[in-house]
Amino acid sequence: MKFFLKALLATLVAVVIAGAIFLTNLICFRPWNLNLFYEKAFLEVIFNEPELLTSLGLVEQFGITSHNGKLNDASPAH
Repeated sequence: MKFFLKALLATLVAVVIAGAIFLTNLICFRPWNLNLFYEKAFLEVIFNEPELLTSLGLVEQFGITSHNGKLNDASPAH
C-alpha cells in the first residue's frame, strides 16, 4: 500500500509539473501547436472586445456577466 501511494504521488507531481510547463509555454512563449496559437490569439481578441464576447455568449453560461455593460473601444488610438 505504501509503494502504491508513493507511485501515485510521484505520478501526480509529474502531471502537475508537465501541466505547468505546458501552460507556461502556451502563455509566455510560442505554443507548440499552430492550433493552440490560433486559440490563444482568438481568446486575446475576444476578451479585449466585450461586445463580441457578449454576442458570442461564451461566459454567460458560467454566470459571468460583468462585461455586458461595457462597449468596445472605438477611439482612433485603439
